[in-house]
Amino acid sequence: MKKALLGIMFLTACQITFADQGSFESVLGGSAINLYSIDIENGKATAGQLTGTTTITQSSGELFIIGEHSTFDCALLLQKTTSLTNLIGYCTMADIATGDQLFMNNNRSVGDTDAGSGGTGVSEIVGGTGKYTGVKGSCTYTVTYLPGSRVAAINKCKWSK
Repeated sequence: MKKALLGIMFLTACQITFADQGSFESVLGGSAINLYSIDIENGKATAGQLTGTTTITQSSGELFIIGEHSTFDCALLLQKTTSLTNLIGYCTMADIATGDQLFMNNNRSVGDTDAGSGGTGVSEIVGGTGKYTGVKGSCTYTVTYLPGSRVAAINKCKWSK
């Protein structure tokens, strides 16, 4: 009897632990605005904003719902020289239905930023507000740069809370 009770308690604890983690995929479309560039040794440094929308396309767990839309804004810094591309972004996603915010830090040093190019990178989920309070995780993303300072991306993320 004791073994059965311990087994049930263990399974219940596992379910509680695993209920607060999952994965999701999303598609993103946005535009780079307010760009400011300066010449640096062997290249340019650019700062600006990326703004747009994202939609959840796949999900496990209850935190991210398939079909859910969010807006996003990112503060960007791009260093592009003859020998490297380094893109850093600090982003806030806001759930359209609730206004809850998810905070992400992005870093990419592979690929290019010219129209018709792109690359892969990593985003770290570092927290949030409301339903996203305490969320941590990481995403891999693939971005494609489009004409007119527009971007499209696919994100594949794992999270825990």
